[in-house]
Amino acid sequence: MRRLLIRLWNDEAGFILSAELVLIGTIAVLSLVVGLSALSSAVNHEILDCAAAFGALDSGGRYGDDGNGHGRHGGGHGDDDPDFAGWAAP
Repeated sequence: MRRLLIRLWNDEAGFILSAELVLIGTIAVLSLVVGLSALSSAVNHEILDCAAAFGALDSGGRYGDDGNGHGRHGGGHGDDDPDFAGWAAP
């Protein structure tokens, strides 16, 4: 039994394979962290852009007569910031 334990302790046949797998796993995890960080930033910018567009809406729309028989109303507009999209509209 002691000889078997010494043989197992000195056996390094799978060491190179496991070291390579650890290196590949580390690179994969670091790549995922960087990619998810970029994705999170892009999603956050898009949500902020949508929030700004909703915030620009004027919900206090005034409808009425200006005295000349013409109607008037108040309203707002959303401003979509093109630099967050990463491409320019044609």
